[in-house]
Amino acid sequence: MITCPGYLGWVQDVARQLTDSLLRTASEADRAGRARRATLTAPEAVASYQEWVRQGFARLTPDLPGGGEARSLGELRHGHYSLDRLLIETFPGRWTPAVVWRHDELQAPAAGVLFCSGHFTRAWRPAEYQAVCMDLARHGLVVLAFDPPGQGEMLEYAEIPEGSVSEHMHLGVQCLLTGGCLQRYFVAHSRRALDVLCEQPDVCADRVGVTGFSGGGTQTAQLMLADQRLAAAAPGGYVHDLLAYMDSGQTHDHEQIYVGLQGQGFNHADFLINFAPRPCRVLAAAQDFFPIEATLATVEQARPAYRALGAEERLDVAIGRHEHRYSPELREAAVRFFTRWLQGEERWLGELADEPIAEEALLFRPDDAPNRTVFELNMEFLERHRARPPAAPQALAERVRQTLGIDTAAIEAPIWPRPFVEGQWEGHPGAAWWFWSEPGICIAAVHYRPRPAPECGTAAPPNGPRASLGCDPTDNPQTWIAILPQGSDDCGRYRDDLLPLLEAGHHLVLMDVRGVGALRPFPKTAVAGHGQRDDEFWAASSAFALGTSPVAQRVFDVLRGCRFALHHACAGGELCMIGCGLGALHAYLAAALEPRIRKLVCRDMIPSWRAVVETRLYDYTNINDRHVIPGVLQQFDLPDLAPLFAGRELAIERPARLELSPQEYARAKAASFDDGRGPRFELKLPE
Repeated sequence: MITCPGYLGWVQDVARQLTDSLLRTASEADRAGRARRATLTAPEAVASYQEWVRQGFARLTPDLPGGGEARSLGELRHGHYSLDRLLIETFPGRWTPAVVWRHDELQAPAAGVLFCSGHFTRAWRPAEYQAVCMDLARHGLVVLAFDPPGQGEMLEYAEIPEGSVSEHMHLGVQCLLTGGCLQRYFVAHSRRALDVLCEQPDVCADRVGVTGFSGGGTQTAQLMLADQRLAAAAPGGYVHDLLAYMDSGQTHDHEQIYVGLQGQGFNHADFLINFAPRPCRVLAAAQDFFPIEATLATVEQARPAYRALGAEERLDVAIGRHEHRYSPELREAAVRFFTRWLQGEERWLGELADEPIAEEALLFRPDDAPNRTVFELNMEFLERHRARPPAAPQALAERVRQTLGIDTAAIEAPIWPRPFVEGQWEGHPGAAWWFWSEPGICIAAVHYRPRPAPECGTAAPPNGPRASLGCDPTDNPQTWIAILPQGSDDCGRYRDDLLPLLEAGHHLVLMDVRGVGALRPFPKTAVAGHGQRDDEFWAASSAFALGTSPVAQRVFDVLRGCRFALHHACAGGELCMIGCGLGALHAYLAAALEPRIRKLVCRDMIPSWRAVVETRLYDYTNINDRHVIPGVLQQFDLPDLAPLFAGRELAIERPARLELSPQEYARAKAASFDDGRGPRFELKLPE
């Protein structure tokens, strides 16, 4: 078996090319965005730019619900505080718990603050967040805190023990496929919570603000874009710089991926620019995993817009010298900020002495309260936005090309392949080649030839799937392109799928598309394994933000591999293709666009993207962001492409199993964080 070294033929370093390519694209977009923000020196320019930012974000949060009810479940007393327990209808039939904090010395009409929770599993109930709510309330503000999706009493998956972040990642894949990004559900919750805050009889609706930290800072920043009622905002533990964070090797949660916007120059400075001239205080932690340097630079990028509107003093930053948390320092900064801008006078009554309420006492959602899940709402969203694909094959193929962003001229660009290693696989000679797929991205192919006569045509390995491949010895050899999940690294795993082809006298071209096999990149993240937070997710989430996807990029590589096979590895007979697992998805989409592939065999492929959306507990460790094209189900689904294979042979075998039991899910999740490479980074301190 030929194994391809990661440094191709000692002349081409590929271990950084995928990372470098994404960062290069992101850098170009960032430069364009910075240049555009540098022109915001007049009120008219600022207003035009704000409208562009809002429209871009609105495309990620379409079809938001309006209105809804709110029900009181009674009051809870805690010292000098009263907590009105509420259920808020955020979507029709979805009732979200919330509380309204008031201090006994409240003077109505009062200003209000919406508190958005970070990624604590119990949302706003931990002591750190209760302290923020109490501190704002004792300074005369009415505070409403609520449960966002996948947190508090709105957890949907008891089978996912990690709680909030893992739920968000699991749901995020399904929401991306339908085009109703996860932000849609977060923004809908925070907007409805703001509705209820503004409707409180003792609250002045024109004096309301919002704050939150970490995931709550995310919700704060997004609400700053989505709702113009806010009079002041203090986003915490979130505002940074997308390019700097991407370069650091860290990854965002699904509700923090701004699909396509980063590729248009969007960055976190736009949250602040959009909010001008209203007061905004960014809360930051100096020792945060969000780089403090990026936070400070982002604030400075937004400052010219505030200056152009005569409101430069309304934008500032407060820094706590600690790690990632809504600390007493930042809590004081938030209180001083909101009392100044919502009450007209900055105040601080000293350190909070009140004890928090036991978290269990703040769990009050009735068991029989209606709770339509995000999983269900996402399927409903798909029903409203699913478009019927064109019936005419030519129009259908064009839709696929547009959805994938495939440039036909780029596919047909000349290829100049170079060999870099020779060898054999069970007696079948072969050579590995590399060539450029596009500028900055080279790919590899291992071309195996059948054994020289008379050995050709010996028995295939036992249990080899011969029938659909046409594996009987032949005088008319075909050229088969194989697309496997990990490329040439998977040759042994799929031996019984591939070796019968060589035994029958056919040629085999084993492709390594970007990021797999010989092209596997150096680790970029600190997480090993497949699934959440690993290198594949870093590449996928980065591609989504830039307006593409790993699926689209790898289908392009497969099509370039077809050109290599046709012109440099063709046995003279038909061109055929076999794909397995994730590789089957790439093969299927590429073959749909390449009619010269006369026969296609797909094994272990997902049956459809819709099936993933409709499977509640799908296997996230194997079926995840690597399978996603954002919004693809508004364009077509896999079964819709059958007309493109008319007159050709298509065999779809061993469809992938999607659904797991809770026990299987737990085992798969645990195994996904051990890919055999051990810990990425280990620091041992002297004892």
